[in-house]
Amino acid sequence: MTTTHRTDGGIDDPNDGDSGDSADAAAPAAEEVSREEAEELIEEIERRRSLQGIAAVAVAAIGILFSIFQLYLAARSFTFTIWLPTVEIGGLSLAPIQVSLQLLQANAIHVAFALVLTFLLFPGSMGDGIVSRNLGRIVPAIANRLGDRNPLTRLFARGRSAVRWAFIDPDRDRVTPFDLVCIAAAILSAIYFLTEFAEIQNMRVFGIDSGRPVTEVYAFLQPILGGVPFVSEFSYAMALGVIGVLLVLEATRRTLGLPLMIIVATFIVYARWGYLISGNTPFLGLLAIPELTWPDIVQNLWYN
Repeated sequence: MTTTHRTDGGIDDPNDGDSGDSADAAAPAAEEVSREEAEELIEEIERRRSLQGIAAVAVAAIGILFSIFQLYLAARSFTFTIWLPTVEIGGLSLAPIQVSLQLLQANAIHVAFALVLTFLLFPGSMGDGIVSRNLGRIVPAIANRLGDRNPLTRLFARGRSAVRWAFIDPDRDRVTPFDLVCIAAAILSAIYFLTEFAEIQNMRVFGIDSGRPVTEVYAFLQPILGGVPFVSEFSYAMALGVIGVLLVLEATRRTLGLPLMIIVATFIVYARWGYLISGNTPFLGLLAIPELTWPDIVQNLWYN
């Protein structure tokens, strides 16, 4: 075996080069990750769902409609025509529809699309949060004290199962009932912007409390909710505005995390009670603001 002397005084082994090359060749093979594994890793980091079947088709269809809507706005501004074949069936004619949107209506549709996609793609809870873990300890604690066959233990166990079915998606592979409720609320808010925009314009002048109450919009709720002070005190627009703000906070929590949601919620609380800060207070006096009511805040956040 021959050896060569290096300039630094060491001795090169001819086998070192071969072993080094083989190690370098093996490293990329060991570190190579398939595309599917990479997507699963990204979804795990983003906590995004891996939907299959009808849910995946629905997400794709909604995403395509969202893109088409944005392209129409970019190409035709806020006035465009929805193409439909002109036919007459039984005296009823079907023709292309002329649509003219206001900026606020276009923004409402944009937000509704974004919320629907968020509630479909991101789970509300995977059961690994602080709240979920603490609530999960209730049933074992009751079982240890009363026994597994106690009626109270069984009642709490069924309640836990119902809560998990309604809110928790541990495997990130299904849309929960809570997600469907959030989606329905987002769509309902967009429909209100499209169908009752004249009322929204009046509320800009007379305030959000000038809108119709919930029991007037949905007359069948009058026997049930007619005597509830909260329902009769606030308008339907106020209720939708509160729900809309909460939906945006929930979507922020799912996509960007709880800390950012808390920051946004803190600013909303500051808008309500920031007037308590005296303007004469050193340093903090710069944060003093005029007093705003909840209807004022909801109107500014959701209807302006």
